[in-house]
Amino acid sequence: MASKTETTEVVLRDGSKALVPQRFAENYPGLAPDPEMLELLEENLGTDADIGVRNFPRVKVPSGDTSSWIMKQGGKEVAMKAITGIVVAWSARRSMWINGEPDGSSPDCSSTDAKTPVSGGLFAVDGERGNQNPQGKCGTCPMAQFGSAADGNGGQACKEQRLLYVLPHSALFPVIVHVPRTSIESVVSFMISLLQQSKPYYTVEIVVSLEKAKSKAGQEYNRVVLEEIRQLEDNEVAAVKVYAGQIKDLVRQFNASFDRDSVTENGEGGGYSMGEPESEPASA
Repeated sequence: MASKTETTEVVLRDGSKALVPQRFAENYPGLAPDPEMLELLEENLGTDADIGVRNFPRVKVPSGDTSSWIMKQGGKEVAMKAITGIVVAWSARRSMWINGEPDGSSPDCSSTDAKTPVSGGLFAVDGERGNQNPQGKCGTCPMAQFGSAADGNGGQACKEQRLLYVLPHSALFPVIVHVPRTSIESVVSFMISLLQQSKPYYTVEIVVSLEKAKSKAGQEYNRVVLEEIRQLEDNEVAAVKVYAGQIKDLVRQFNASFDRDSVTENGEGGGYSMGEPESEPASA
């Protein structure tokens, strides 16, 4: 006879309670911090700590000669083959430097939704070159067209990304996984597969890993791969939904206050993953 799964009652971040499997509560303490964890938070950050998107750790796709994620733990860089967790939010970004590559300065033009340039950007409606993008949309901007990249390899001058906010095991806050354009199709395909099963993305536990791929020019690079481990139980989903709602609010707050001129590619605005080759569009 199969043993009964041990459960525990947890107090969620909105004050409600949920009865979840003990193992789930242990794996995801960020969903419902216990008194000891809350005390530790207060000890380290104080009672008035303003935690937001800027404080979340970030990981980027490594260059083709590395096959592991590099994450900072305890001030040290640790190589991880995969990240196990739950996607609690996602967003789209674009960033462009007129000279072709990030140089430590803020991007010349950027977008927090990959649809509309941030005000003041070079190709925004009110930008210096806004007349070259009369519709004021990223999709019609000349810098978002294939072949616009300065290197002549057929890529886009304005780099597109997806940011996945993944809550890993044992973490209080999500890790932001920067997904470059060369992996966006892989991520979208995964999301579509969930859609076809009527599963919201935050209702499954996943593994985020890397696989080797080659551009049409023969350059090897890493592609982001998402794989479902299991469907969460209803009470687990209820717990995740509360946490995910709060993270989504933080993302919206950040986007609303985004200042293009105050960030660089290493901060909130760029997030451009170096070492990723531009490949031609599938229809080419």
